[in-house]
Amino acid sequence: MNKFGTMFRKLRTEHDISQAEMAKILNISRSAIGMYEQGRREPDFETLEKIADYFNVNLDDLTGRGATESDRMKICTLIERCYGDGVFEGIRAYNGKVFRLKEHVDRLFDSAKAIDLEPGITRDEMAEIIKETLRKNNLQNAYIRPIISRGKGTMGLDPRKCEKPSIICAASEWGAMYGDLYETGLTGVTVCVRRNTPDSLPPNIKSLNYLNNILGKIEANYKGGDEAIFLDRTGKLAEGSGDNIYLIKDGVLYTPPTINNLKGITRLVLLGIAEKLGIKVEICELGLFDLYTADEVIVSGTAAELCAIVKIDGRAIGSGVPGPVYKKLLADFQEETKIGDAY
Repeated sequence: MNKFGTMFRKLRTEHDISQAEMAKILNISRSAIGMYEQGRREPDFETLEKIADYFNVNLDDLTGRGATESDRMKICTLIERCYGDGVFEGIRAYNGKVFRLKEHVDRLFDSAKAIDLEPGITRDEMAEIIKETLRKNNLQNAYIRPIISRGKGTMGLDPRKCEKPSIICAASEWGAMYGDLYETGLTGVTVCVRRNTPDSLPPNIKSLNYLNNILGKIEANYKGGDEAIFLDRTGKLAEGSGDNIYLIKDGVLYTPPTINNLKGITRLVLLGIAEKLGIKVEICELGLFDLYTADEVIVSGTAAELCAIVKIDGRAIGSGVPGPVYKKLLADFQEETKIGDAY
């Protein structure tokens, strides 16, 4: 139990307040109170202020620390320790419901396991943190980013020097990422930056080190593209900077296998919709020839949802406008987003 957890529990019990009553006072879940007291989670600043005001104590006494030089050094050490050593998720909420919450939490925990990072909380607790973040920020349509980092440690590389992970959850109001481009289509460019190889940093680990994606996006920006299209080191089609990619040719939907690209949650939804609509799906290796000669090109991702790419490297794709298969998939996807976990 950390200093705050110990002090918080002491104040609560001295005032003869149950965890359930405390949760109601602070407008948070009872499980959050338990995690605070066990040192498994720390409250945000607003909640700290509410606790301090309620018990009439100052923040330094409540947290057991003041803004000392030692604290500032600890903060600097923490910043220096940030090597991208952690994992994250991107999740959407639509009209007060979290879309595919279980799948996202499962993938978050799989990413953590792949880098030998024990989250320190259960999947159900993580799901509750996500919901609580949305409730506290009064968000109905949002993008949510839960993060598990290795936590505080020394400035060296050895992860064993980190005592426990840090868990952060942020959320922001979110609408249509590409605006009217869902109607007119994106411009894509293939970039010189190659996708990370699976034998070095597997793309299926959603790590906090997204520099590979960012470098591709920077190149696309300079080339005037809305989205970067990655190839792997052998020239095979991989994905976009933040989305999976699909080609439509003669009514068949083609997409690369998820060895050189992320196992997207939206990808799973899209492939399920295609099957329901009777669209044949082929998962196979693809290259530039397939990209340039496709009838339609579509990208999908949590933030981007579904969007058509109508021009790549200056070449029109198909008729140069979003195609009929894209429109069918988009309509059904929008129906799918009405289903989710209420909070």
